[in-house]
Amino acid sequence: MTIESAFELGFDHVRALRRRRPATVIPMKNGLARGVRQASDFLMALQLTGAAKTNSVTNLQIRMPIVVIGGGLTAVDTATESLAYYVVQVEKFLKRYETLVRERARLKFRARWSAEETETAEEFIAHGRAIRAERQAAAQEGRRPSFLDLLIPGEA
Repeated sequence: MTIESAFELGFDHVRALRRRRPATVIPMKNGLARGVRQASDFLMALQLTGAAKTNSVTNLQIRMPIVVIGGGLTAVDTATESLAYYVVQVEKFLKRYETLVRERARLKFRARWSAEETETAEEFIAHGRAIRAERQAAAQEGRRPSFLDLLIPGEA
């Protein structure tokens, strides 16, 4: 599209924008540390890999608490998508964990886990069970489940 064709289509102005630095590389101390992700990379990985689909085996792991540094729509999208994806993630983890435990002895199954993997798994299992319990309670009470107070204590 040319500037002239834009005006012919009814646009009344054209603006050229240029970034000072790439959007995905923020110059921040420890910005590449383990567990730190750039918002745009997280959002792209979430959407392009289909990680939020229940049948996806994509390796996109997030843990709570989630801290979003910055402002604007990307920050809001990242915070919102993180909370929504975390629920899906721990539910998928719990379901797969329970299936594997049924099929294999629990201790044998967990024997190869490192201390960090065990800690993360216990966290995901506990959160998955809390989310499952909230879904069941909501169904019995005829309401929509509310996960916000489970994910951000004191915020619901």
